[in-house]
Amino acid sequence: SGFEGEFGVAISHSTLTKAIITELTKYINQKSLKKCTYYEPFIGGGALLFELQPTRAVISDQNKELINCYEVVRDSLDDLIE
Repeated sequence: SGFEGEFGVAISHSTLTKAIITELTKYINQKSLKKCTYYEPFIGGGALLFELQPTRAVISDQNKELINCYEVVRDSLDDLIE
């Protein structure tokens, strides 16, 4: 589950994601995450959201089943675990 990067080196998806998240966080005011609402229009796996850990966040995604999954985790975690 990787792809061929420059010079034929296999790069895993998680390694690439970590590199991108590291780069993106350089441009985000970390202090504003404590007092402002963070909006994530394309949540996907939520890597950036979980890295930033904002005090308040609003997420969305075109994939309704994915949003349903996040809502179940948020609202019914104990039921899900059972």
